[in-house]
Amino acid sequence: AQGRLTMGQVPSPQLLAPASEGFTSVPDNQTSSLVGGATLAPAQSSFRGALSSPEIITVLETQVDDLIPQAVGYLYDQLFTAGALDVFTQPIAMKKSRPGILITVLCPPDQQAACETVLFTETTTLGIRYRQQARTVLRREFKMLKTPYGAVTLKLAYHPLTAQPMNAHPEYEDCATLARHHQVPWQVVYQAALAAWDQYWGIPAGNNGGA
Repeated sequence: AQGRLTMGQVPSPQLLAPASEGFTSVPDNQTSSLVGGATLAPAQSSFRGALSSPEIITVLETQVDDLIPQAVGYLYDQLFTAGALDVFTQPIAMKKSRPGILITVLCPPDQQAACETVLFTETTTLGIRYRQQARTVLRREFKMLKTPYGAVTLKLAYHPLTAQPMNAHPEYEDCATLARHHQVPWQVVYQAALAAWDQYWGIPAGNNGGA
């Protein structure tokens, strides 16, 4: 096993695989691969066009004041399983000045009923507001990049006019799998993936947020 590294110690770029070998597209039907003895989940390629036409999504909102933190984490998992595109919460002040949280769910219109069922089942809410909104998204793609620790999947977003990569974000689970296998901090693998990307393309990784 590789020696244990401390935070901030990132393998030098010369240790990385050459760009021609290190960066490859991941086919949709790829099976799980073994990297240094640790199994990585297959990455799925996802193309949305350089700039997709506006698409309609449903926004669900409800607020509660009696949900314990552990239940919130479980709620997130259930909503994503039900087809949610994104879930987030915000602290709010409710009637009688009670602290609560506002739960917002973004989902495809055809998954609205399933997400509403989860909200009614997993929270104490008595009602859910909903509306439809249009959103425009960048083309996104998942590619696999070689690092000294093994292969890491990166999520790429492309410029709507030039079709050049705008940012890249290493996937958490890949970094975690390799960090556990090599017994190094997660940040070490994450930074190694960013260094490999910078060497390959020369564009710093960007924000992973989205609509």
